[in-house]
Amino acid sequence: MSAHGPMPRSAWIFPTLAVLFFVVASVLGLTFTPTAWPNFTGSVDYYHISLARAIGTIPASIILNQCLDTGNPAYCSQITRTAQGKLSGATIAGGGYILQTNVNTGAQLVSGIDLQSNYRWLLAGGWGTLAAGLNGSWNQHNSVSPYQGAPRSDCAGLFGGSCLNGSVNPTWSHNLSIGWETPWALML
Repeated sequence: MSAHGPMPRSAWIFPTLAVLFFVVASVLGLTFTPTAWPNFTGSVDYYHISLARAIGTIPASIILNQCLDTGNPAYCSQITRTAQGKLSGATIAGGGYILQTNVNTGAQLVSGIDLQSNYRWLLAGGWGTLAAGLNGSWNQHNSVSPYQGAPRSDCAGLFGGSCLNGSVNPTWSHNLSIGWETPWALML
């Protein structure tokens, strides 16, 4: 409990982490069932989500280089040296270290279009219904800047070590399904 009321649950896990980030989202969607094609339904959604001050860690090499290059106390205060002024020692307990805690840093931007469509065909002779569905997503942007001052990488359509920790980010992904709803309460 703080002087300003109960602490947010996130403060229990990271008591020194300022849980403050900014999200700007724009979403536009359209759902339709055309009267000329009564067994068809579809939807199209555009999304654009920007996240600032995302929670993450600053790489140790960046902390060290920024301290050496700029002398910025925000970076230099994260470096602990041994009594001899070294960053390493003969033992783990006897060595210095670079503190890497979760901080509000970096930014992310994702945007694209989601598509959903479904169609049902009644089969002649009482043989049930064929149903088809397509769910797809076009990835326009999937960019990240892991810490302040880092270059922004747009990984839409890319994969590998430089893209969001090796994740796969296809430009287009989809799932197509076709099923038969039998008249005998059995689905295939």
